[in-house]
Amino acid sequence: MTKTILVALAAAFLAAGCSGPSARVKDEGEGDLVDVRKGGTETYLALVNKGTRELIEANRKELMNAAEKPLVAFVGVENRSSEELGEFRASMNSEIETVLVNSELLGMISMRAVDAARRESNVRTIDDLTTARSRQAFLSVLNRDGAVARYLLYGEVTSMTSSGNSAKERTYELTLQLMDSSTGMIASQKKVKLRKEYSN
Repeated sequence: MTKTILVALAAAFLAAGCSGPSARVKDEGEGDLVDVRKGGTETYLALVNKGTRELIEANRKELMNAAEKPLVAFVGVENRSSEELGEFRASMNSEIETVLVNSELLGMISMRAVDAARRESNVRTIDDLTTARSRQAFLSVLNRDGAVARYLLYGEVTSMTSSGNSAKERTYELTLQLMDSSTGMIASQKKVKLRKEYSN
């Protein structure tokens, strides 16, 4: 193999390497990348942040007047939309938990403890908690250490799609419900939505 051929092969290899994927760490001031095929980070985190803050604000007066800071067990977000949440689910749960903790109006039971209680009481879905028997089984495990949850908080993501000639629009909705743990009644509810347009 001649020297000329070796040089040509090396140049081709380097050129191929230069045209491959690349990455960089973004600055804090830069926004999230807008996903062109599905909801993405900028949609889901905006929904949960806005929804959680509005739920707290809607109940601020009552929470501030409470003799003790009410304890909340956040049991997660269920997906009833046309898209898979996948890796976004954990980020959404974490964002909601962070907003609640930083509100200083509600006490938060660790989601690790909540998840462990769900496993031990065989509560597979949030719907299970709407029945008195399953809810009491869950609470008996969760409250065993003395931290009694006054409320159960859960969310539901839905979506609706409208199509035009050259684009489609998808509306993403997040509904947050604060359930009285003893009665199963909805103490408060907040629904927020975000519309996103996609080019065909």
